[in-house]
Amino acid sequence: MIFLLLCLTAADSGDNIKELKEIERNMLDEIDSAIRERRLLEKRSKLLRGQLEGLEQIVSRAGQRLEEDAAAYARAETDARKRARQMDKLLRGQAARFVLGADGLAEGIRRTRIIERAFRRDAQLLGRALQAVSARRAIMSALSADRLRALDLVESAKMLRSDIEAKTKELASALTDIRGKRSSEERQYYDLREFEARIARETEEENVAATDAFASMKARLKWPVTGSLAQVSGGVSISSGAGAEVHAVAPGTVEWAGPVDGYAKVMIVRHSSNFTSIYGHLASFAKTPGDAVEVGTTLGTLSAAGSLHFEIRRHVMPESPEQWLEQR
Repeated sequence: MIFLLLCLTAADSGDNIKELKEIERNMLDEIDSAIRERRLLEKRSKLLRGQLEGLEQIVSRAGQRLEEDAAAYARAETDARKRARQMDKLLRGQAARFVLGADGLAEGIRRTRIIERAFRRDAQLLGRALQAVSARRAIMSALSADRLRALDLVESAKMLRSDIEAKTKELASALTDIRGKRSSEERQYYDLREFEARIARETEEENVAATDAFASMKARLKWPVTGSLAQVSGGVSISSGAGAEVHAVAPGTVEWAGPVDGYAKVMIVRHSSNFTSIYGHLASFAKTPGDAVEVGTTLGTLSAAGSLHFEIRRHVMPESPEQWLEQR
């Protein structure tokens, strides 16, 4: 019953992790969308700033031209008044010369006409200057309005950017919380899986111990050869001396015998469907595959190396031989 509850809890944890991962993906998509929107706003703000700078330059140039036109208008007005005074003076002089004679009158009329033409030309120039000034003022007004609209757009973009940054921070904080929660759920999930696997291993070991006669001999196996024990990769090494006889540790059947690189001759004895024993560094074999053996049956003799390589395996996984051999 406990095992079933653990399985159900692990399944629920797996579903929670999947849901949290889905939420994380959705939030990452929202963050990516906010980042893209922020980049578009930054590009638009940069464009608006460029347009604003261009408008300011145009306004500045228009202001300079307006000042120049105003100065030209003032100069033209001054010249017109000066010529008007000259004309008045000349007219008075012509009137005086008219009294003196007809020749003087004709010359005066000719000069008067010249002055009148110059005055009309100056008046036309003055009119065009006034029109130019009015046009410049209209352009300045339009540019000022455009500048105000551009400033409003820039302010709106700044506010929108601030909102997006706040939302991005909020989403990042929520994502961090979800990741922390997911990490906690994952730890619980893997702890449950590990506990479940340990229980399964212990259950399997209990089942094997209950049904396998060899398993009941743990810590009671006879030594395959007399000597000193040393731990090596996958098993133990028992030093006894070249030519020493090697004996079977439990009843079984010789499953295989032959040479193996680095281990001279090797014999494998199967004791049950779950367990085998392995004997390496043999110089010769006393049994062949298929032969039945009992406890203490001679399997062969040690090679010149003088040390027996001994292993106990459950299926293909090595066990610790010290836990199987009887204590001396």
